[in-house]
Amino acid sequence: FPTAAGEHELLKAHGLIYTIASEGDSFESLSQELGISKRKLRKYNDLYKGYVINEGDIIYLETKNGKARRGNEFHTIKQGESLYYVAQKYGIRLKRLYKMNPMYKEYAKVKVGDIIRLR
Repeated sequence: FPTAAGEHELLKAHGLIYTIASEGDSFESLSQELGISKRKLRKYNDLYKGYVINEGDIIYLETKNGKARRGNEFHTIKQGESLYYVAQKYGIRLKRLYKMNPMYKEYAKVKVGDIIRLR
């Protein structure tokens, strides 16, 4: 690691393989390049069918973890962050992040300074 998959470099963090989206990427183009179905890419990344991939998005190529690794027990929200951002940053399934932080109903906004439990 890292290794190239066509145009995209494959990286590893939190025990998971991922890549960083480039300008113009779509589920279609990533699916063809990486040999992973569009449905699986959306599922692995907690994304809905109409989501448009943005340059710089972290795209996991396998199922994310149920919790963060030891040493990453909490995350303090900074300006511009969301629970989705935290889920991608630490490689945690968004649904599990909500379960560990029940004060945030789905799609509730986090505020700067909020402390999010990761494990």
